[in-house]
Amino acid sequence: MSQNPNTFGAAYVPPSFSPPASDHLGASHQKLKSSTKTIAILFLVFGFIGVFSSIFQPLAALVAGALVENAEQPNEDLQRASTQLSAVFSPANLFILSLSFFASLAMIVGGIGTLRRKHAGATLLKYTAGALVPLTVLQTAVGLYYQLANKEQVLQNAQDQFNQPGAAEMPAGIETFMEIGFYVGIGVSIIVGLAFLALYLWAFLHMSKASTMAQFDSPSMHRS
Repeated sequence: MSQNPNTFGAAYVPPSFSPPASDHLGASHQKLKSSTKTIAILFLVFGFIGVFSSIFQPLAALVAGALVENAEQPNEDLQRASTQLSAVFSPANLFILSLSFFASLAMIVGGIGTLRRKHAGATLLKYTAGALVPLTVLQTAVGLYYQLANKEQVLQNAQDQFNQPGAAEMPAGIETFMEIGFYVGIGVSIIVGLAFLALYLWAFLHMSKASTMAQFDSPSMHRS
């Protein structure tokens, strides 16, 4: 009687089991989603621009004021620029510049931390994006207010360029053209504000997803 080799005499081999890659690979070994990486890079770029702008505006106003004070006979263009830049030191604008400076720093730190797959960096980026939503609305509203409040002065300054000695005669219809240009600038300001608002809303909603935060090492992993 022959024996079946499948049932007798064959060594028992236990079934092998390999855990899925997600069980033994930490979040730090996974690639960031392209959307998450894009948000982090954008926050880095706009963060550096924001820091530079927050520092440059007051410095430019100080330099223009110093040039006017030290000039024996400052020309009208320099005086006009000094007057316009002096609005930088209004309480509302200084408050917004301060908020923008610290928000820009948070954007840089959060962007770097996110690219390095740090949970704290991703969390900072998320809450910074959330805080930037009302700040962007405030910045846009204040900017539009100052533009509209200074409309007559801006148009008058443009017309004065034609009233200087030796200047060409102001072409017919140029006033209407300058006014259209002014409102085009208003429209551009609104579009830019809405674009940044959409970016920050997208970043906040994206970073609030559990699947997004799962890409980063949890704090408990670093304590263990």
